[in-house]
Amino acid sequence: MDRTADSGKSRGGGVCVMVNNSWCNNANVVTLTRSCSPNLELLALKLRPFYLPREFTSVIINTVYIPP
Repeated sequence: MDRTADSGKSRGGGVCVMVNNSWCNNANVVTLTRSCSPNLELLALKLRPFYLPREFTSVIINTVYIPP
């Protein structure tokens, strides 16, 4: 996630999620939400892995960082 000047932050590198290509390729990764404010950083992704039980169509991963 890229941090903009509007976020009010000057330190740190933001949040990220690494997805192994053997589990899910880039074509099946969709960014649902990304937000960066002075108090919170959020990244939400929807992934469609190669192998998943029939009951589930996708996996949603939320990554949140709250600075101390």
